[in-house]
Amino acid sequence: MASGIAVGQRYVSDAEPELGLGLVIGVDGRMVELAFAAADEVRRYVVGSSPLRRVRFSVGDVLVDEAGLAHPVDGVEERDELLFYRSGEVELPETRVAARTDVSGPRERLLSGRVDAPAAFDLRVETLERLHAIRASPVRGFAGPRIELLPHQFSVAGDVSARLLPRVLLADETGLGKTIEAGLIISRLILTGRAARVLVIVPDALVNQWLVELRRRFQLRFAVFDAERCDAIEESEPGTNPFVQDQFVLAGLSLFSGNEERSSQAADARWDVVVVDEAHHLQWSRQSGPGAGYAAVERIAQGSEGLLLLTATPEQLGAEGHFARLRLLDPDRYGDFEQWREEAEGWRDAARIAGELSAQGPPSAGTAADLAGILGRDLDEIRTAALTEQGRCRLLSELIDRHGPGRVMFRNTRAAVAGFPRRSVHRHQLQAPADALQRDALLARLASELSADVPDPRSRPEVSFDFNADPRIAWLVGLLGADGPAKVLVLCSSAAKVEALEAAIAARIRIATAQFHEGLTLLQRDRGAAWFAEPDGARLMICSELGSEGRNFQHAQHLVLFDLPLDPDVLEQRIGRLDRIGQRGTVEIHVPWVAGSGQQVLVRWLDEGIDALRRPTLAARPLLERFGNRVRELATSPIAADCTEQLDRLVADTAEAAKELAEHVEKGRDRLLEMASLRREIADPLIAAVRALDEDEALEDFFLRILEHFHVPAEEAWPRCYLLNPDGTRSPDFPSLESSQTMLSFDRHTALVREDLAFATADHPLLCDAMEFLVASPGGNASFALLEDAQPARLWLEALFVVEPVAPARLHCDRFLAPVPVRIVLDQHLREAVATDDPSQFDLVSGRGQWVATNQATLAPLLAKMSVRCKELAEERAALLRRDARAAASAQLGAELERLASLAAVNAAVRPEEADALRAQREELDAALAGARLRADSLRLVWQGPVSGGDPKFRA
Repeated sequence: MASGIAVGQRYVSDAEPELGLGLVIGVDGRMVELAFAAADEVRRYVVGSSPLRRVRFSVGDVLVDEAGLAHPVDGVEERDELLFYRSGEVELPETRVAARTDVSGPRERLLSGRVDAPAAFDLRVETLERLHAIRASPVRGFAGPRIELLPHQFSVAGDVSARLLPRVLLADETGLGKTIEAGLIISRLILTGRAARVLVIVPDALVNQWLVELRRRFQLRFAVFDAERCDAIEESEPGTNPFVQDQFVLAGLSLFSGNEERSSQAADARWDVVVVDEAHHLQWSRQSGPGAGYAAVERIAQGSEGLLLLTATPEQLGAEGHFARLRLLDPDRYGDFEQWREEAEGWRDAARIAGELSAQGPPSAGTAADLAGILGRDLDEIRTAALTEQGRCRLLSELIDRHGPGRVMFRNTRAAVAGFPRRSVHRHQLQAPADALQRDALLARLASELSADVPDPRSRPEVSFDFNADPRIAWLVGLLGADGPAKVLVLCSSAAKVEALEAAIAARIRIATAQFHEGLTLLQRDRGAAWFAEPDGARLMICSELGSEGRNFQHAQHLVLFDLPLDPDVLEQRIGRLDRIGQRGTVEIHVPWVAGSGQQVLVRWLDEGIDALRRPTLAARPLLERFGNRVRELATSPIAADCTEQLDRLVADTAEAAKELAEHVEKGRDRLLEMASLRREIADPLIAAVRALDEDEALEDFFLRILEHFHVPAEEAWPRCYLLNPDGTRSPDFPSLESSQTMLSFDRHTALVREDLAFATADHPLLCDAMEFLVASPGGNASFALLEDAQPARLWLEALFVVEPVAPARLHCDRFLAPVPVRIVLDQHLREAVATDDPSQFDLVSGRGQWVATNQATLAPLLAKMSVRCKELAEERAALLRRDARAAASAQLGAELERLASLAAVNAAVRPEEADALRAQREELDAALAGARLRADSLRLVWQGPVSGGDPKFRA
């Protein structure tokens, strides 16, 4: 064959054989573009560094053309770099060979003597079985994230990711994990193949936090796009759209806001899912229309099938703003503000009914009648069902399902989610020195520090810190004494303050101290956090504000707020490092402050005015907007020490406003929506399945063995934790191994505490890489083994097939028919093995491939006959698998269509597009499952009988 790649040639991807035959449709320098018609995919590869294999069929092979006609190959000819196959009088160019044609060739390897050890064959079989289990798992994408298994998060993620076109608003209260819910949804959609392109848009200040969260918690690698990167791409490739260069993109909102070119490019790039964090910052009103950020997101979202909007602002604090967010999700459904508000008011009765159904005993007669009207059911039927707890649960589930906002909005609250610890607040008032000069100097330093902590947006002063004469240091040293808490977390505003704090403490007391701030590398921060997490590690951890962003320090119970932020949401983020579900004790919050300083303004405003230290507040944002400037001005005033009357009035005004807002929020709480957001019938099975995988010791054993197969040794450091590559060598075959030495933990609790460890699960990229490498390679697909036996000789053929649908990934065929291995074992008389004589049940030893090659002339006809029979039996089993898969798909999707139809009759939030897309998917799925191909994967020839000199005693 002529060298080089040419348009019209056929290739197969050894990494993804399920794509079928690929056709070269373009060659550009070192890039080649292939169309995989069977999978409806187009891929670009780098020539020379991709798992592509040129496909050349041989005489004797049977090819199928695009019309489905079979053609036995009589001859092969190459002209102008293309292959032409002759079958009788017919000439079939390779361009017309059906894309579903099987291209694996284990028989050729076996007969030529290129065989592997029996253990390699067994590992291949086990790998295919594991791949099937992983791809068929209902928690694929849910098992891998480094998260606690919380029902409210799995309820949301399970519901949303099961939808064909997920466009929803995630509006949990602060601290309940909207980012984790979004990450779970993205992870599930990506790993199941339903999302190949994802765009995440966040406020600029949160880009780094999201990047780390996606990578560390969810093993998702996103490319950060900013103006500089877009300009560089356009400069190097004029005329290109920067956003088509990467599949997973993370960008700050400012890149698109007010920039029509960039927002148009992002919209043209087309995304499967768009995620927008802090969506309440997108401005829209009926009078002025959309703001710049809103308009950009609206343009991008219109071309995306999936849209996730994240916001912690309750709808009760701005109906028009809430409507604007719903309008982004579905502009056709939410086109009229007044109509929507009137409709939303109508669901208050449903919330009242839900409350009665949740209580003990049957609802009142009036409530039963109202429920019958809402559900369109007979009143007697409702009364009968409501007599039992099971019946009331069924009615409640049906009511929740039909609730409009529950289809597009999820809102979990602390009131509905149990498991949070108690908070105990300790305000430590410290006295300034009695000496006037010393007192004035201290108060001046504190005022300067406070100006940097709560800066005026118009100016950000540079401050140096000197804590040697600060009463807070003396108090902190006292807390850290020999009889003090085992672990203390100190949070402050900046890296510079962390460094100064550690120096001041070290000058007074010897204590093991870890740091965590933006001046350290990610590895240094991880090591510090890990040291603090160890029982015998650091007692003290000093963090900048960076430590309040998503980190888990719940192994500590004492939190020292060395300074206080002006923003109550930031304060809640700080406290949330310890106040988390799973915290085993009371969270002890310490606030040291110097009397007469501006610190007292923040302490009293946050504690007495907002009550933000003792519990989360739903009204933090509007209170900050209303009183923030007054607080800043008073706290930084030169006369802060003498403003008691002004401070009392500020605290009283804030407390009154907070009470009014709390009453407004409580009155407007949508309890039916909260019930719809936490569905235990969805969450509990998912969590149980994840826990089963966490405890699967067989998976742990397999993970380590397949790594060893690829020469990645593992050394046990402590139970269920292993050091990979302990000799420090690199593993270039595995890009998911980021360093020469990686510590791997199979224990979820350990991985949560020790974020410097890799969390090993069935979803981990390292395991996925290893399994894909093994299946893509010929390793183990041809084996010859000996089973020494004095009985009359028998020759066994163990054939492994894979039944796999060849279909677009977006159909998620794995739900019903993940590629499943089918194993057939026959002897030379074409008798199928039974459990008692199956050779794989015995200890097999390697046979020499040379013996097979030497006796090829005798073995080839016999193997051909045995292979044909194996394929016939495998095809019978494949037919049953196809039938069962089609039946399961028809039942599940048919039931979902019926449910959507009944919901649409009473719930305008059910979009017509959902049902239309589901019908089209059902038809495509049925065709794909019906056409699932049977692919020959591997063969093992086993000689059972006398052995002499390491070879069978065999006479032709």
